[in-house]
Amino acid sequence: MVAYPVTHILRTKHLFAPVIVAVFSLPLGTALADGSEVKGKIAVESAPREAPRETYLSIHNGALPLQAQPFSVRRHLAVVLEGTATTQITESTLQIRGGDFYPTTVAVRSATSMKIQNTDPCDHAIRSSGWEGETIPLVPADTKEHAVPSTGVWWMRDVTYPHMQAYVHVLPRLVSIAEISSRGNFTFENIESGDYTLKVLFQDRVVHTRGIVVGESGAVTLEDSIALRLGQKP
Repeated sequence: MVAYPVTHILRTKHLFAPVIVAVFSLPLGTALADGSEVKGKIAVESAPREAPRETYLSIHNGALPLQAQPFSVRRHLAVVLEGTATTQITESTLQIRGGDFYPTTVAVRSATSMKIQNTDPCDHAIRSSGWEGETIPLVPADTKEHAVPSTGVWWMRDVTYPHMQAYVHVLPRLVSIAEISSRGNFTFENIESGDYTLKVLFQDRVVHTRGIVVGESGAVTLEDSIALRLGQKP
């Protein structure tokens, strides 16, 4: 077996409890199947804790305290493959529901576009640090497709409801975005042979990265967990 390096420096405005994310790896030299599924699992052993925050859907009656939003692997993380293959990537959509963004971490290939969908019964107006002051208005049930900013990591915010924030990672070598279940299982589909970098994204950070080689054997489930610890704010 081989131990891969872990990159994990996480700084946000919220305080997080220690969290362990396990991403299953392969023995060195193991090949994955051409055009096959690549599966793994993210195991969160202690979830981040956000401070309670006021939102426009909060009910604050002076008796019950505001509740912090629970951490969700499916909503807060993105798992991606970068490389040179021509595999068609999953379409990137940022949804507004229940007064917040879903997911809060989005990956998009550079020189493409992403969809922004409003499922709330009220209007929203979205800005991004990568759009030079442009505002995207969204009425209820509205969906708009917008060209992504240049390569980098950009925040997305609502002008009227500033508690809403998401992060968009624009990646020039993005090949595939994994489907993540509520239990942390993730799957890449139709992966061609070649060299790839697997990344786990959380908010504006890359919290794990490692290389994999896709060869010509059968479908593979990644094994031998790598523990990734996200600590408290420095």
